[in-house]
Parts: sequence; structure tokens; C-alpha cells
Amino acid sequence: MQIMIPVGWWILPLAVTIAAFVWWNWLHKDDRRSGGYGDIGQGLAQLASLGAALIVSLIAWLIWALAT
Repeated sequence: MQIMIPVGWWILPLAVTIAAFVWWNWLHKDDRRSGGYGDIGQGLAQLASLGAALIVSLIAWLIWALAT
């Protein structure tokens, strides 16, 4: 039995997605809990940068979907 996965142009948005989330992880790798209200700000900053990575990923997949 053979299973074949055709490699096509979907690799490009996948690479953009992986790069975006690796960037997000690298950006927050040294975050330390600050305690108190600082945790709220730190959480909001992580959420905002995660949202940016998600938007970049979704734009890449949208371009791929419209191009095919």
C-alpha cells in the first residue's frame, strides 16, 4: 500500500505559517512572569503578537486559495 501526498504550491503558505509561529515563539521565549498587573500586560502583548502571526498566516492562505 502506498500513500502519496502531492507537493504543490501549498508548501509556500505552510512555510509562511510555520515561520510566523516560530517568530512568535522566538519573540516570547525569554518572557518571565512579572506578577500582578504586569502579567496582564504581558498576556495582552503575547495575544497581540499571536494575532499578528495568525493574520500573516491567514493572508498567506487566502492568497494561495485565490491563486489556485
